Amino acid sequence: MLRKSLLICGIVTLSGVAACGGGNGSEPSSSTAPTTAPSSAATPVALDDINKLADAMVAAAAAKKTAHVNVDAAVADQADVTAEGVYRQSATGAEMQLSLKIPDGQAELVTLGGATYLKLPGAQAFGPGKPWGKLTKQASHQVSEGIGSTATDLRDDLDVTDAASDMKAAGKIISSPHEQVDGVEAIRYSMSLDLAKLASATQDPAKRQELQQTIEGGLKEVLVDLWVSGDNLPLKAKTGILLPDGTSQPISTTTYSDWGAQVTIDAPPTDQVVDVSLA
Repeated sequence: MLRKSLLICGIVTLSGVAACGGGNGSEPSSSTAPTTAPSSAATPVALDDINKLADAMVAAAAAKKTAHVNVDAAVADQADVTAEGVYRQSATGAEMQLSLKIPDGQAELVTLGGATYLKLPGAQAFGPGKPWGKLTKQASHQVSEGIGSTATDLRDDLDVTDAASDMKAAGKIISSPHEQVDGVEAIRYSMSLDLAKLASATQDPAKRQELQQTIEGGLKEVLVDLWVSGDNLPLKAKTGILLPDGTSQPISTTTYSDWGAQVTIDAPPTDQVVDVSLA
């Protein structure tokens, strides 16, 4: 939701499959029924403490568990990347089933039970009868770093818990007016993320290096507009970067809808999967 704005080094993001297809192999499958009505009727009250906002968002997402997601991201010197699909917050992190429209074509991404699976566009495959790759740190088959990073960054970006951690580590609320998102009353939190603080807080050496390279390139802040419902659920996020000349450049828009709706997330059939690592 927040970090994808940092991927200006050519890493792409998002696209998705609306709802959930059925799997026919022995890889896991999981369905979640709604816990409450998906729409919010609560009157939103602005929070002036970013830590309280982050904690309230995580608690609300954990209670509802599921949502439909859409993303539209701009990538430097490439066509926009879009995503549409379903998302679930679980004990192992964000789980999702998405269809990605990227410059090379249509790809698919599934994250389930701590594993991430990627299906490349068109006729591309990792081997005969193996259209799906399961991302691991070391494997004989490899996927290009660009599309592999797209998959893993997308997984992290949609994770509400991950976004909340970024907010607590490096965020600052600038303003919080009342607005509507598709007829739902919300607070629009305009905030900034300090990249140096984010780099210092991240535990992932690769992400820290990306952030440090971004900072060395002259970019210091990410700008975020985050719309949150009266139930403290994220509804929409717009991210951009503050350029060295003081102007801002939009990067991505993410929307969450139908919080609490029933979703099914299926891993691909086992006989179509091969372990792959980033090249």
